[in-house]
Amino acid sequence: MKEKKWIEERKSVLLKDLIQQVLLTKVFFNDLFDHYKNSGHFVFKDLDLWIGTENNKGSLWNLKDGSHALFRENISKQRFYENIFDWTLGSIFHEGMKLKEDVYILEVYKKWGNVFTESKNIPDDVNLAELCEEYKTIIKRTQESIAQEIDSLQYLFSKAMDQLQKVIIQNKNDGLLIRFLVEAEDQFDRVYGEGSLKSFFENIYDGGVIDAYLKVGKNYREGGWYHEALWVLNKALSLSPQNKEIKKEYELIQKKLGSE
Repeated sequence: MKEKKWIEERKSVLLKDLIQQVLLTKVFFNDLFDHYKNSGHFVFKDLDLWIGTENNKGSLWNLKDGSHALFRENISKQRFYENIFDWTLGSIFHEGMKLKEDVYILEVYKKWGNVFTESKNIPDDVNLAELCEEYKTIIKRTQESIAQEIDSLQYLFSKAMDQLQKVIIQNKNDGLLIRFLVEAEDQFDRVYGEGSLKSFFENIYDGGVIDAYLKVGKNYREGGWYHEALWVLNKALSLSPQNKEIKKEYELIQKKLGSE
């Protein structure tokens, strides 16, 4: 009960950190996928770094754990998209684990395959042709499994990215979260496409990007980050020079800086 209360009290920070992890994880997966498409294979150490083990967790494992801690104990209709998002992240983790195991099998069998199928290493009572056929079958099936797992991961990630936007919309009044997105615009656009964050803000706020920048400016001010607040408000003023609310917020921060 105490842990649940602790999480609820810090949800804003935990959600911001989780979304940052999701974006980084998607970028890492994109790089893995591009390497696979170009080379036809994965490198086990890359997947081991990404996923990790029970005693040495990688970023995907930590992402799954963080999502479960934040969302799994709070299942409700009001938090539906958060709950389904958590389920999808868990599915990505388990599919990633299967991929990691298959890539390991493939690396091991390819490394030792020639050793065990060379005639000089085989006892006289072993059928060489049959052994080679078994070896080829294992390699083929593992390669097929890897192709299926990568397709599944692509599908799950596409769903997760759609769900992530819905989670953000549910929390669009969270100033810290929107502030992070503005700071991580390049990262967001790398995942969703050039100009995606501004388009996203245009769709979720009545005043579009201006409303988002104003929300971020207020969040900076409330945290005492006055110069950062002026930075984002200047971005807003460049888009809407006569906006009274932005000018009012800008003047308020200048007064605070002048009184320091």
